[in-house]
Amino acid sequence: MEPSGTEGGGRFDFLEPRYSRAMARPYFAPDKTGLQGDFYQLVQAAVYHADGLWGECTFDLTLRGLPEDHGYVVVAGVQEAIDEVLRLRFSDADIQWLQSQELFQDASSAWWESLRHFRFSGDVDGMRDGSLVFGGEPILRVTAPLPHAVLLETRLIQIIAHASAVATRAARLVGAADGRRIFDFGSRRVPGAQAALLSARAASVGGCAGTSYALAGEVYDLMVMGTLSNGFLAAYPTDDAAMQAFSLHFPKVGYISLPGDSFSDGVARIEPYKHIVRIVRVDHWDLDWASRLVRKELDRNGMKHVKILGSGALTEEMVESLSEKKAPVDLYAIGRQLTIGDRKSDLSLDYRIAEMWKGAEPVMITRPGASAYPGLKQVLRSSDADVVCLEEEVDVLDLPDAEMLLLPLIREGESQLPSESIETVHQRKEDHMAQLPDAVLRLKNPDCWPVHTSDRLALEALS
Repeated sequence: MEPSGTEGGGRFDFLEPRYSRAMARPYFAPDKTGLQGDFYQLVQAAVYHADGLWGECTFDLTLRGLPEDHGYVVVAGVQEAIDEVLRLRFSDADIQWLQSQELFQDASSAWWESLRHFRFSGDVDGMRDGSLVFGGEPILRVTAPLPHAVLLETRLIQIIAHASAVATRAARLVGAADGRRIFDFGSRRVPGAQAALLSARAASVGGCAGTSYALAGEVYDLMVMGTLSNGFLAAYPTDDAAMQAFSLHFPKVGYISLPGDSFSDGVARIEPYKHIVRIVRVDHWDLDWASRLVRKELDRNGMKHVKILGSGALTEEMVESLSEKKAPVDLYAIGRQLTIGDRKSDLSLDYRIAEMWKGAEPVMITRPGASAYPGLKQVLRSSDADVVCLEEEVDVLDLPDAEMLLLPLIREGESQLPSESIETVHQRKEDHMAQLPDAVLRLKNPDCWPVHTSDRLALEALS
């Protein structure tokens, strides 16, 4: 028997899936920026608009806490997030689709006009890419009319959480590699071109030397690299024919993947072409053993000049172990563990309201569901601790040498973010890490960098 109210235009019809395009293939449409968020945020924005809550408010995008065994997080994705905020628009097709949804049947014409003319005209302050952030600190603060600010949540969390997680894993891998270079080989592990591009840039922010993703090489001027696959050899009748074609057309690109079934046979197969071979990729679950075997075979066959690129679902802990064992791995290719990681390395971000103008004065929001600390905040970093305080306290706190981390990114809808090279952003990350004790940077059981709250801010949170 059907539940009451579910037949023929019943009150639960809006929960039923709609398949108006007969299982059309999903696609990514960069022009549909207005719909790149959660549906409930559009509903909330419409309620705020209808109820006259048009005043400015401030939202914090805050790192909830550090992942397990992490002493820090590297901020990345800010540039992309700011670009997304400024691109946010609602096309006629977006509006028509929303108007077709039953939940929006009673929305006013003023609401639809507000979407049609939407342009972000507020302010955003935040940390720059390459900064280090710790648990409980805001990465961004967004000040805009309430119906506008709420529409940014999903995109900001998507971009900054993913990019910062990748940049952090890259930084930890680089630290574990003891001077050996790390390369991003994870583009095929992420869902689509946009995520691959975001991941490649974030990996470079964290310290990766290059990427296998061609588009990132072109867009961000990154070093690109890859290895000749076994599939290439399979396309020719013999290994000799494949290697001759390779050496004829690309004599300067000697990066080759060794077959995993027999490394000794693999080295023997490439020995006749040792004059063009520069790097061999060794992919194995026991990379210490495999790299030592390959190094021995390479040296025995007159290929001491050939470097070993190690791979095999490597984590930062595994790379650190290989470094400690002095395994003969010269370079590392990291795929899934860099761009996807695991649950313990995921980041949790909150996007919560902290302040709202009511009449002529701003009101700090302390209700459940609001930001952990109310008001317009700043993060100050001194030589031995961070302080989260109210913006108006910066000049009265006795921290003369402290660095302000939340800087202007957007003012009245105009970007204030300077164009920065990857080298500049990476150097910022290096400078911030150099300020931390080694005990905070270690992979296992790191010490906590102190994050204090100003007395006044703590009192405001309790009021």
